[in-house]
Amino acid sequence: MGIKKGVDATASCDQKERAFPDVTELTRNVGFLLGRARLSLSSRTNKRLMANLGVSSAQANVLFLIGTNRSASMKAIALGSGMDMASTSRLVTVLEERGLITRVRSDSDRRVLELQLTRSGREVAVQFPKILHEVVDSALTTFAEDRKAALREMLEEMIVNCVDGRREAHVVVAAKANPLSSSERWLHSLESLTRQNEDK
Repeated sequence: MGIKKGVDATASCDQKERAFPDVTELTRNVGFLLGRARLSLSSRTNKRLMANLGVSSAQANVLFLIGTNRSASMKAIALGSGMDMASTSRLVTVLEERGLITRVRSDSDRRVLELQLTRSGREVAVQFPKILHEVVDSALTTFAEDRKAALREMLEEMIVNCVDGRREAHVVVAAKANPLSSSERWLHSLESLTRQNEDK
């Protein structure tokens, strides 16, 4: 009896050691697929940005975030980009050394330093959405317009659903109150940056 229990236990251990993750289940998971799509798009975007503008995708994203707000704090950029403060600080230092951004005193609080784009920084920020749009379009070449619109709407809804519960109601109300679609808001930001660039 004791021998049989020992054999059963050994067999159970062998089965656990031979067990592998269910690859099919993982590759059909929406989160996994979104991650793969993001990596592919990020890689393509990064190559285009480096070739055309000499900046990485992360750097261009930070420039765009600063530009759409006219000026921004380090904390706001970290939150908007999804980076930690240390990574944001290093990236901002690189952009400042390249003459793409500058630090200025806040009008509301002179103790606070805010980030603003230089003329060169605005030129890069204006080009970023255009390049991203071209990269995404190339990835959606097999999609009909109605499928593109459906995908965009589902992703927007998914993002709202993922918002922290304390902010979710505010986000939903704001989205309903704003008649502009995400693409129109994106275009509006681009046009604002373009006007700033032309004024200088």
